[in-house]
Amino acid sequence: MLTPGNQPFGPLNLAVRPPVLIPRPETETWATAAARLIAARANASADRLRVLDLCTGSGCIALLVAYTLGKAQVPRPWSITAVDCDPDAVALACENAERQGHALRPASAAHWQAPVGSNGELHVVQADVFDDVAMRAVAQFASEGPGFDVVLCNPPYIAADEWAGLDASVRHWESRRALVGDSADAGANADGLAFYRRLGALFAGPALVRAARGGEVQLFAEVGAGQAGAVERLLAETTGRRTAVWDDEYGHKRVVLLYGAHGRGADYDEE
Repeated sequence: MLTPGNQPFGPLNLAVRPPVLIPRPETETWATAAARLIAARANASADRLRVLDLCTGSGCIALLVAYTLGKAQVPRPWSITAVDCDPDAVALACENAERQGHALRPASAAHWQAPVGSNGELHVVQADVFDDVAMRAVAQFASEGPGFDVVLCNPPYIAADEWAGLDASVRHWESRRALVGDSADAGANADGLAFYRRLGALFAGPALVRAARGGEVQLFAEVGAGQAGAVERLLAETTGRRTAVWDDEYGHKRVVLLYGAHGRGADYDEE
């Protein structure tokens, strides 16, 4: 029988338990780099910084960004919104937030929030990224009007026909919904990319993200083995924006970046 445990993620010590995805080392590596970029950006402006973490799972990415912003003593007001459709994941993310000293309080039946330091906010929200109404509501959690400055996500990206071939220890701990990026009726069209198509549609619309300078990364999206090229093309064609890819510590193309309106700039050069 699988039992709950603990998992390090950068400087954090997180609770883990079935059926929520266990944070991986490769996710920790890119999320640490992304958090540092976000903190550097926050120090360069006085406007409120608004960060969205989709498919938050254990809350690892959102909480690492919150830790990094606090450690950097960013003077700019900021908020982080962590979203997942799975009630088990939302409960675990809230527990891990409490572990980090964030005193969450219910704002509604599916929304918890906490102050972080003197100028930060953390929101944990249960919502389905494929639900237009829910995502419009999520966009409103960004303080001072709709739209986020940057989105991070480690979405489900395994193709449906690969699920049965995963190691039994993975399938017994982590739910199919946390891993498989196809709907149950995908059939021959299963490729694990459904979430990235949805991301492209959200970024092409007016509500999810604010206008940004061309050199600012607005999306950090983890991808599976061999998917980076397809995800880059999908996002570029859908949004008309420039993309780039970060390799992980094993040399695999791990994260697709999507920039503001006019291509690469300082954010890319720093990495």
